[in-house]
Amino acid sequence: MWRNEIGKAIRSFYREKTVRSNQRLGKLSLWIMRECVYYFERMPRYSKKLLTFFLMGWSIVVIGQDNSADYSNLVERVRPAVVSVHVFDARGNTLRQGTGFLVGEGLIVTNHHVIEGGSRIIVRTAGKGDYEARVETAQSTADLALLTSEVDGKMEPLKFSRTSPRIGERIVVIGSPLGLSGTVSDGIVSAFRPSSAHGSLIQITAPISEGSSGSPVVNLKGDVVGVATLNLPRGQNLNFAISSDYIQSIWSGKISTSKITSATTTLKSRWRPLISKDITYDIETLSTKKSVVSVWIRYEETDGSSSKHLMELNCLRNQLREVHSISYLPGGDVRRQNETVGKWNSSIPGSNGETYFKIFCEDQPDYQYLIDEGKRRDLIEKGAALEEANRFDEAIAVFTELIVNFESDAGYGFARIGAIRLEQQRFSEAKNALSEAIKLEPKDSYYRDLLGQVYEKQNQLNLAKEAFWESLRLEKDSYMSAQYQLIELYRKGNDLSGELKVYLFLISKGQRTVFNETGNTYDKLGQKVQARAIRLRGVALLQSVVQNGQAKLLDFYELSSIYRSLDQPSKEKATLILGLKRFPDDGLLLRRLADTYNRAKEWQEAIRTVEIGLRLAKENFERRSLLRVLKATYEGLGQKEEAAKVDSQLREMDEVKLPTILN
Repeated sequence: MWRNEIGKAIRSFYREKTVRSNQRLGKLSLWIMRECVYYFERMPRYSKKLLTFFLMGWSIVVIGQDNSADYSNLVERVRPAVVSVHVFDARGNTLRQGTGFLVGEGLIVTNHHVIEGGSRIIVRTAGKGDYEARVETAQSTADLALLTSEVDGKMEPLKFSRTSPRIGERIVVIGSPLGLSGTVSDGIVSAFRPSSAHGSLIQITAPISEGSSGSPVVNLKGDVVGVATLNLPRGQNLNFAISSDYIQSIWSGKISTSKITSATTTLKSRWRPLISKDITYDIETLSTKKSVVSVWIRYEETDGSSSKHLMELNCLRNQLREVHSISYLPGGDVRRQNETVGKWNSSIPGSNGETYFKIFCEDQPDYQYLIDEGKRRDLIEKGAALEEANRFDEAIAVFTELIVNFESDAGYGFARIGAIRLEQQRFSEAKNALSEAIKLEPKDSYYRDLLGQVYEKQNQLNLAKEAFWESLRLEKDSYMSAQYQLIELYRKGNDLSGELKVYLFLISKGQRTVFNETGNTYDKLGQKVQARAIRLRGVALLQSVVQNGQAKLLDFYELSSIYRSLDQPSKEKATLILGLKRFPDDGLLLRRLADTYNRAKEWQEAIRTVEIGLRLAKENFERRSLLRVLKATYEGLGQKEEAAKVDSQLREMDEVKLPTILN
């Protein structure tokens, strides 16, 4: 009851102030209108005509004017923070070009597909300065990337809007379509479209062309409401942007957010009454990080002393805690400061606590979104836990609830039901659920991967291959899940041509770790020239990656394998040694190096390498793999007793039935 009365009092205070202001303005306007009519009626006829002619001409000029001055100011403020992003491959050739914008000190947001597969990234500012950039973090499924670069420190970062735009709201896009940097286009927000990867996409009418990906979509305040990401070329003005609230939900600690404004901005003080004039809050520090709101609250005491408390409120859990407090003496001198990060609870000194949730959580425009997001996440986590525990019927009930209540996640819900039915070998039901998932999200590769597994279980191999191929074509990541099922299907059918087709497709999609397998397949087909050519192509690509310092662990495995197939043991050994400098704790690299020493009959080097590997090995499969090499080393040395001891260790490990992961 007390909480409701406080809420009513606060709303009433602002409502009455606004009403009184509107009443005064209305009375003034009415008085001016009456005075104008009075004097116009008493003017001579000639003067009336002259004044009417003048007013008509003036109105035509005013009506003919547009808002270009407003747009000019907006563009002048936003444009310096927008950069063009240029991506190059290992040989220095241009891969693609897009747009990005500064969101913090040296931090630039763009789309993941702009920088995907690049070896070097250059950002060009509005001042025509070129700066190296690297990937700070990226999410391929969300098509977002955060770059870091030492760009001009005078550039002012753009701030993200704390509220979602409304349908019909005017927006401006500043980007680099077709390389034409600083291009400005405008439009309106025409719709919101559900998306499993982003919650929802903003549909806008502002034109987006190639090179516009990563452009900021800003409202007329200059705050970012979205990031331009794609358009549908067959439609007219069907352009889409990732919403700012989704971006803030994943990078809230890295990006800037626009300040909260209040309906009472006419007041000079930044402190607003909360319950009474003795308890106020600071609107300039009010901010949200996902579901947590942080705000300073000030208490004025009757003796002239005061205190400020920095509070954190979790709007999803209805909990709060004090983070920092400062106490002041009556003269304003600081008496005490405390860092008091404590447990989450449900009370604040001077209040029952619930009042704060009413004002800072429920009255925020994104509160319902936070509540829905919490429910959505809870359903997904609960369903996954039940599925993990093999409580399939309960899991299906949870995923059904997700489908009914959250349209944007319906495809995912159907896919999980399909995966459960596949596990239960209820293939017809699995196929129906996965077909529904694909209808809702036709570009999701994982759903088609699952469908392919259903067809394979039903021995409908041609349909399975078709589904796996479609999954590969849709998959954006460099390592694709469907490739293994598809290759295995071709191997079972002794179809070397089909297997080769998969490998060549993977290479065309940028996968670096299948060149040697492709060469092996050419060898099996008797095409030795093609086998050598594809391996040399892999060497050229992988060497450039290694030299640029961007090689991953699997790149060293692949390059050493190619050198082994090309019968170049010295280069194989050098590659493995270089890989161990980068990944010194990897037992499998050590195993491969020891095996290389064995083939060169450098027995003592092999033993030393295995001993290092055994000291570092964390998993039993690594130990077993190293012991096999050690056994071969002792056999090569003719030390049968030592080889027998190692063999005994291996048998003991086999007796406990450890899974063989890598031979």
